[in-house]
Order: sequence, then structure tokens, then C-alpha cells
Amino acid sequence: MHLHARGRDNGGGNKSDFASALEALRDKVRFVVQRGRIHRGRKLPKITAVLDQLVVEMDYRERVSSWHPKLALICHENDQRQFWRLWIGSRNLTMSRDLDLGLVLDGETKKRKGSQEIAGIDTLGAELARLAKLPNIHPESLARELRSVRWTAPSGIEVRSIDLWLPETRPVPAFMDGEKRKLVVVSPFLEDGFVSTLAQSTAMSRDRSSSPLFRPFGSSALRARPLLPISRSSH
Repeated sequence: MHLHARGRDNGGGNKSDFASALEALRDKVRFVVQRGRIHRGRKLPKITAVLDQLVVEMDYRERVSSWHPKLALICHENDQRQFWRLWIGSRNLTMSRDLDLGLVLDGETKKRKGSQEIAGIDTLGAELARLAKLPNIHPESLARELRSVRWTAPSGIEVRSIDLWLPETRPVPAFMDGEKRKLVVVSPFLEDGFVSTLAQSTAMSRDRSSSPLFRPFGSSALRARPLLPISRSSH
């Protein structure tokens, strides 16, 4: 309902607001999630079942891989202007008030002070459009539109590129020259394959020391002593 400007600060709303929001967002919004990972509370009203039409489930085998990105790409438009907003973070879609790491980028086709082109957002948008299968939104057309957008990052933050890593795609090295760079990974857990990929992407770096802050029982990832700086977040 908040996406349709009908929500309330306490998260509530009446039936009319709910129906109006659903009708307005039916062909505009999709939530892409890992299959089987939506928690349905016992007190959840039955009417919320109609929200399933806004959900796209990714059928990854979790013993091998899973859909886990936390991001949102939204286009706002009215009679006067159109602008984009990209959220990237570590928060799930829950009511949790835990501290999380996040980045917000605002984008417009107009060139504004401090705005910049950011590589990879066009590809990210096209991939999300392909997965969401929204009517009248074609991945290639969306990619072309996003290539004309200039983005503004928070003060003091420089963003050069953003990449969405999927099982069928080859990760882009975080940096190639290795000079005066530092890679920090913020993650609630580490997995051998992921650590190996990051280690390869920092092969040209001079300083490849590790600094794990937490050593979970039975973690082969940390026993492998990954050769890159690592920072962890608490969840």
C-alpha cells in the first residue's frame, strides 16, 4: 500500500486501500524471492493470498545455490519528471529494526552536479525485468533506458560499477590493477566457492591478508583462510 501512497505509518490500512493498491500495482511490481522462503504467519489474513500474483519464485536448489540478492529498482514518474531509485542492502523484507548495510542511488537522465554513469546497472535492470516478466516492460528496452540515466551516490561514496552475480554468469573481477585498493566483504556467512572466487579476483593485490572476526563451528570456508580482507556484519 505504501507503493501506492495508501499506507499508514503503523503499517495498517483498510480494505479499500488494499484493493486499490493491488489493482494499481498488478502490472507494475514484482517481488523475486527464493522458492519456499516466504514466511506465512499463523495470524496472516486469508485475503493476503491474492498477493501471490506479485511474487516470482526462483527455483534454485539451495544445496547448490539460492536467490539471495537484496535490492529494489523503482521508477517514479509524474507529469513533470521521471526519476529512478536503486536500493542495495542486506535487509530482508521483514519488520526487523536491526542495523543493516545499505546503499541508495538516485538517477535521472538530466545531468546534475555530482551525478555519474555507473556501469552494470543497465544489465542488472534487464535481468530483473527478465525474471519479473512484467507486461509491457521489455528487458532490452529497459537496459537502453537505464544506460541514459546518471546516478547520484551519497556524499563521500564513489560507485564505479554494480554487478548481479547469477549461477549462470561469470563474476566480474572486483578490480584488475590491484593498486591501492581494498575489498571488504560484509556477509553473515562464508562459503568455499564464493571465497575462492573473491580470492581469484584479488590475485594481483599486494596485500591479501585475511581478518575473520568470527569463526563458526564447522566452517570450512574460514578454515581455508581466505586471502583477502574480510569484514563481517552481525545479524
